[in-house]
Amino acid sequence: MGTLRNTRMIILLCCILQLAFVLSWIFLGKQNASPLAKWSLVVMFCSAFIAVLYRVAGDSRWVQLLSFCAALAFASVAIYQVLGFTVFPGLVKDVDIFSREHVIRSVAVLALSFVGHVLLSLAARLLRRASGLIN
Repeated sequence: MGTLRNTRMIILLCCILQLAFVLSWIFLGKQNASPLAKWSLVVMFCSAFIAVLYRVAGDSRWVQLLSFCAALAFASVAIYQVLGFTVFPGLVKDVDIFSREHVIRSVAVLALSFVGHVLLSLAARLLRRASGLIN
């Protein structure tokens, strides 16, 4: 993955991508956008994210890759919750902050997010290996 500075920049880029996705999704929801517009947003986000993971997956060792996925999972959950509790309460409706239910749901979402990032990273790594860019 390179130096620590490069890693931080890539994580920051991913956080900006996730923030842009959440804000765009909220905007589309308030505009009663068509399902095609919503799916287009999801496809654009996934494509950008896979491009970043494609770069990272081939240049990283497994420990670095898992750490990267953990950081991204934490960032995605944090972005969602910060926006929900501060700007868009509809994102976390019916949830009291730091209640037992909130913590359980947050841990479950964090775990699912981590697994999703790992699976995407593995797919990107296999794609790079199949293209002959890594051993």
